[in-house]
Amino acid sequence: LRTQDGHCVSKCGLKAYETAEGECFDCATRCGTCSERADNCTSCDLTVPEHYYHYNGSCVSGCVASTFVQATRCEACHASCGSCIGAEPTDCTSCPIEGTPFARGSMCVASCALDEYADTSSVCRPCDLSCGACMGPGPSNCTACHPKGIAPFFHRGACVAACPLATFLNATAARCEACSAECGGECAGAQPDDCLTCPPQLPHLVPAAGETSSGDDDLLQRGSCV
Repeated sequence: LRTQDGHCVSKCGLKAYETAEGECFDCATRCGTCSERADNCTSCDLTVPEHYYHYNGSCVSGCVASTFVQATRCEACHASCGSCIGAEPTDCTSCPIEGTPFARGSMCVASCALDEYADTSSVCRPCDLSCGACMGPGPSNCTACHPKGIAPFFHRGACVAACPLATFLNATAARCEACSAECGGECAGAQPDDCLTCPPQLPHLVPAAGETSSGDDDLLQRGSCV
């Protein structure tokens, strides 16, 4: 037998707990049931006007940010979420500052994908279709291009199908780079003797060392403009 309120009982009442000495004591007011001590709730009192939720041995009036309401309990969000509506990684409603701070739909991720960028709200957004990678919206914020796409060459933040005038293709880097200022609109490299055409003020092309005329007017020679 146990003692409760000065009486001998076969077991403690619903809102009471039993000590090691066989005594029954009342649970805390918010508890429906408790164990080992008064404030270690195992369920909450559902008979009171206030609605309490069970969380980590306590009965609380509202669930904290990293938990969600499941019937009469506060259950933990998935570890990747800051707040949520369920236990799955696709149930996030906000993301934590550290670890997985970027939102992709209803998921939180450590970083955006290569073909995405993070906007000012840390939401992953798709790059422009012309970009392979980017740092913002639109076709002028590319940081890399699709190597097998229709615009595979990088030029001043954009991906282009062919390098524009006054630039040449650096095939190793798949980038359009500037011709020397001494050249006209076309060149084969960045040096002054890589010109393929000359500007009006330097109209004569002197072939570079090792360059010989092929006799084919369509095959441009590389040289310096004088």
